[in-house]
Amino acid sequence: MSKKLMASLLFVIACLCSFAADAFTSSGFTMRITVNGLTNSATLHSNENVSVKVSLSCGSYAGVAADWWVLAGKASEYYYLNSSGQWIGPADLACVRPVYQGALFDLAPVEIYRGAGLPAGNYVLYFGLDARNGTLDPDVVYTTGALQIIPPAKWTLMYYLDGDNNLEPDFLTKFTQLAQGGSDSNISIVAQFDRAGNSTNFGYWSGCERFYVTNGMTPVRECAVADWDDGIGGRAVNMGEPSTLTSFINWAAYHYPAERYALMLGDHGFGWRGLCIDSSSDDDYMFITELKNALTNASIAVDLVVMDACLMQMVETLHELALAGVDYAIGSETYGQTDWPYRAMLDGLFQHPEWTARDAAVDMHARLASYFSTRESITLSLADLSQAPLLVSNVSALAGGMVNTSLTFAAVQAQAAALMAQINRTIISEYHGADWNGKAYGMTIYFPQPVIGYLVHAPESFDFYIPSLTTFAADGLWHYFLSFRYNQAPDQEHQIKGEIVGIHSGMLGEYFETGQECLDLYDFCSRIVNYQPALSPATGGEQVGKAQGLPQMSGGKSMAGAGF
Repeated sequence: MSKKLMASLLFVIACLCSFAADAFTSSGFTMRITVNGLTNSATLHSNENVSVKVSLSCGSYAGVAADWWVLAGKASEYYYLNSSGQWIGPADLACVRPVYQGALFDLAPVEIYRGAGLPAGNYVLYFGLDARNGTLDPDVVYTTGALQIIPPAKWTLMYYLDGDNNLEPDFLTKFTQLAQGGSDSNISIVAQFDRAGNSTNFGYWSGCERFYVTNGMTPVRECAVADWDDGIGGRAVNMGEPSTLTSFINWAAYHYPAERYALMLGDHGFGWRGLCIDSSSDDDYMFITELKNALTNASIAVDLVVMDACLMQMVETLHELALAGVDYAIGSETYGQTDWPYRAMLDGLFQHPEWTARDAAVDMHARLASYFSTRESITLSLADLSQAPLLVSNVSALAGGMVNTSLTFAAVQAQAAALMAQINRTIISEYHGADWNGKAYGMTIYFPQPVIGYLVHAPESFDFYIPSLTTFAADGLWHYFLSFRYNQAPDQEHQIKGEIVGIHSGMLGEYFETGQECLDLYDFCSRIVNYQPALSPATGGEQVGKAQGLPQMSGGKSMAGAGF
């Protein structure tokens, strides 16, 4: 412990009350030490601010000369605050000196220390008074305060549960699963849960509450955190607003510090468009660029993001998370499942809280895959986001190559093969049900079906595929490439290769019958690499049909009716 910190801490107890036994007794006055407003004892995390105050009421002994002592003990070591305001120690008690020598007086509560970063351990704070002689007498009258500084947990798991929509009943169930064991000394589970108030279970409340999840807890208001550090607790929030997520992360990190952090995002997902639709806020939801901003503006870096939401495992989403400093991401390429096993997927981590973020992510993904092993429509993957910059660079190269008239198709095939290799480096593990055999390899990309009329043109969603809503549109040159596919070529020097049109057209019936606007990126590249003109659809043809996909984005961010 630094002498400066210890000195300020010791000053905690020093300014008051100890009399020589032959002059007065402790019953004639009142001395007090408080730590963060608590009398006698307090337990705080090492990152939390420590505020120590002392007070004295002298009664009839006002004016009596005394030595004032302030000491702090940790284990067998003692430190004292001297008259120059310096902390000295470790020191033998026979060598300590008073902080002040003078008459006693009433002292209103005064803060004598405020700071953070004290080493973990148990501290005893002493504030004493005795006869004015410069020596710590055996009959010193003193009071004590106990301060326990505990180290950060190994993990803090933050659950951002947006049930302000038709998923409210599902998240009520998932919350009770989390409470089947709850938090322990190594792993803190905290949740921000927004409810629509349509379910009569667990108090039939609406609005948003925060919880420190303990064993057997239920999601009732009586169990919620009473103060969000602004004097009030639960309230109405917009879960689609990025500042709402940032506030939750900062609150969780301050009160439940840890060596590593994981964030679970639970709600409807719309792929590159975003997630977390809030019905009480005019169906507002969070763009993936806003998700990036929420994470970037948080006080801590999130190691692992788990997305319990449809369609989120896209290269567009992974790029934003990587830009926000996230290390790993778990999600689904396709439409998700409403019954993720929130507690069971944590069993390995609770047995091994020392795990790294990668270890924890690999185990969670494996447990999810095992749980969903009989679901034919499921897709799940785990991505290493340290590989995302090279992933985006390879996509950009392929995007440019597919419209470069001076580049041979064989060269484009080599670019596609390089991208496949990078996808393999990015996707740590992948699982899919039988419905997606040969079509799901870990991540998708926006590549919607063209609208066929007098001319082939883009679906309405393409108007929103812009850098302000998805950074990847520019960084991966994907908007530029798609412009050629939808007859919106930005220049006349380049043209989409006919082989690419044929490959895309051949994939449409396999993907778009489910209403998706995205294709598996690895599958697309594989078809480029293995393309054989004699076996492929005519490059001049298009599959005619209505544009499909998620609800349109015109008229604001409303996505009512989207998702499950």
